Amino acid sequence: MSIPRLELQAAILGVRLKSSILAGHSRNADQVYYWSDSKTVIRWINSSSCRFKQFVEHRISEILEESEQTQWNWLPTTENIADEATRARFPVNLESSSRWFLGPNFLYLDTNNWPREKVDVSDVEIEEALEIRAPLFHATVISKLIDIHRFSNFSRLKRTVAWVFRFISNCKRISSMHHKSGELTPQEESAAEIYLSAEVQKDAYRDEYKCLKSQTCISKTSSLLSLNPIYDSRNDLIRADGRISTASFLPAAAQRPIILPKTHYFTELLVAYYHRKFHHQNQDLITCEIRRKFWIPSLKVLVRKTKSNCRTCKIINATPRQPLMAPLPRDRTTPYVSPFSYTGVDLFGPVHIKNRRNQEKRWVSVFTCITTRAIHLEICHDQSTDAFLMSLRNFMNRRGVPVRIRSDCGSNFLGIDKELRNVPDFLDHEAMKSSLTPLGIEWIFNSPKYPNAGGCWERLIGIVKRVLRVVLTEQTPKLETLQSVLCEAENIVNSRPLTDIPVSIDEPEPITPNHFLMGKPNSSQTPGPYNWKHINMRKQWRIVQQLKNMFWKQWVRQYLPDLTRRAKWCQRSEPIKINDLVFVCEIDSPRSQWLRGKVTETYQGKDGVIRTVEVTTANKTKFRRPVSRLAVLDVEQHCSESK
Repeated sequence: MSIPRLELQAAILGVRLKSSILAGHSRNADQVYYWSDSKTVIRWINSSSCRFKQFVEHRISEILEESEQTQWNWLPTTENIADEATRARFPVNLESSSRWFLGPNFLYLDTNNWPREKVDVSDVEIEEALEIRAPLFHATVISKLIDIHRFSNFSRLKRTVAWVFRFISNCKRISSMHHKSGELTPQEESAAEIYLSAEVQKDAYRDEYKCLKSQTCISKTSSLLSLNPIYDSRNDLIRADGRISTASFLPAAAQRPIILPKTHYFTELLVAYYHRKFHHQNQDLITCEIRRKFWIPSLKVLVRKTKSNCRTCKIINATPRQPLMAPLPRDRTTPYVSPFSYTGVDLFGPVHIKNRRNQEKRWVSVFTCITTRAIHLEICHDQSTDAFLMSLRNFMNRRGVPVRIRSDCGSNFLGIDKELRNVPDFLDHEAMKSSLTPLGIEWIFNSPKYPNAGGCWERLIGIVKRVLRVVLTEQTPKLETLQSVLCEAENIVNSRPLTDIPVSIDEPEPITPNHFLMGKPNSSQTPGPYNWKHINMRKQWRIVQQLKNMFWKQWVRQYLPDLTRRAKWCQRSEPIKINDLVFVCEIDSPRSQWLRGKVTETYQGKDGVIRTVEVTTANKTKFRRPVSRLAVLDVEQHCSESK
């Protein structure tokens, strides 16, 4: 036992000795004084703290029951006569005149001369600090039955709560014969839904819940004031008492729906559950179904937000993003070149012809001068490479060898490219060694499934088809008739004006593709008669050259500036990136059969805009597609938000 505790025990003996002495005498004492030379004990007795350890606390309580704090005084150790018995002194004076029998000398003096040293109660010594009881805290942790933030599905959350309720119910039943088993009943799931709704209301509408439960009016600033909320004591819920409470044909839940906050996580799970339940349909259907049981402020906004965050809806509604329209290639803007130097080629058909008593199919090759917009039409026997080689030979013999040919990735064009590289009889073998194509012809293939890149000739094919529908009166003409009709259509298309039609006779006539091919529009004969005397035959080549230059100058001044404006796709879109998940949109197949893939490579145009990418599907198939045929799936962003 420590010294301060022994001193405290001595104080207890003093109090008990006082009680024994007073009990053995008939006279009562007017005043009782207690003396101790332990400042620690004096501090304990005079302290107002209740944080002492049990040993000290119990003894101080006993001391204060038999005495007052003002009765306790401190005296120096030299004046304490109890030390005569507790401290070893040799020899010990036990005579009748010693202070053991007479007491300390200051007792014979006036009380004003007694030791009056005041002990500072606030001064805590080490001995006192050791006797202070460590603080104890009693904490009551109130946890919810289920943490709804651990769930991402409303149905799973509701069924989990229902299973917990069944477990609790079975635990309360003594006999196992009355235990519930099997699948959950609709009543159990409904009870779980009501419990979750009540917990959400207690969390979001705490003040309104207390007021309605105590049958007092809610605050005028409450968001529920316009709903006239009432307390459902049976289910411990807050319901909206609207204006349709008299509609007896409606169920009770629709007359007084359960009020839920629009910003709570539980409400988001509920709306997402109905969104999936009705197969991602329009918001009006989902809104009507939710309001049959619940009233959620700004419900339509929440339904639209749920649809915009839905992964399935993002996939269903994914659409391609058209990049900025590309600048025109150099082939379109290069003047003073021979017609068909830069050529685009494509096929259309079939066109049915009559061969004796049989009907046969023919296709038409359309050769387009990318610069002058002139066309040349040739008949192909079929869509084979050999048939197109024949039409290409006829075109080159009549219009000259082009510098560059552009086409799509049709199988016949790919075969032509191989033929041009491998067949020495068709083209110069020596020229083949220095270039991919003979005679310096460069063949450029557009990206697959990218008709926009070939709009230059796709547009003219549409014009030729419209002319044929008007000119070709017979359903199945003969081959000679078809050739004549194609020549007529070719002349009509090449006679179309490329510039504005003049409004006065002083302005020059509009240029047409025939001006570059024939030097005139080919719509009428040149008026005459000519005076051959005034014609200098030596200077005719200069006149012809001047006419050509005049056409090209007019083409540069009037036609080329019209190509500046972008008719569509005028804004830059977010560029597609590597590792983006995409839908490969195929026009000729339903959406359910569209392939999904990942972008593994991107290809930029000369202006730095990505217009073609390489896509890899799940079965490791790789192919190129234009950006306009790819719908980016916003799946990675959805996953990161969910995390």
